[in-house]
Amino acid sequence: MWTLVDPEACFREWARVLKPGGRLLIIDGDFVNIGPLERLVKKVASLFEGKGTGSEVPNAVMAAQHQSILSRVFFSQGARAEAIAQMLGECGLTNIRIDTDLRHIHKAQASHFGFLKSLQRGLQHRYAITAEKP
Repeated sequence: MWTLVDPEACFREWARVLKPGGRLLIIDGDFVNIGPLERLVKKVASLFEGKGTGSEVPNAVMAAQHQSILSRVFFSQGARAEAIAQMLGECGLTNIRIDTDLRHIHKAQASHFGFLKSLQRGLQHRYAITAEKP
């Protein structure tokens, strides 16, 4: 969601193409507004970056690319679940539900991540939103 330039237009189109009774599922997160514990984990993880093969993209390049993207997207201040749910409602979708308990997904992903990445994922504001077309 956070990469959308015009989410309202996108949501209106999704509402238009859904059949009556059709359901929309969004799984995303707010990766801009991070809490103090996640900042700490990120800082510790950064101490271990650059210890690989030497083919990693430098942090300064990644930061510049990230800022360039943020400057062009609607949710540049973060894609909070509540804001997305409100926009979906304004586009005519109903029965909107937000689920922020994604522990089962984090647990399944943890086997593919290192410890710090798994910890960071568990601290992020991640969510699933469902909505229906009346």
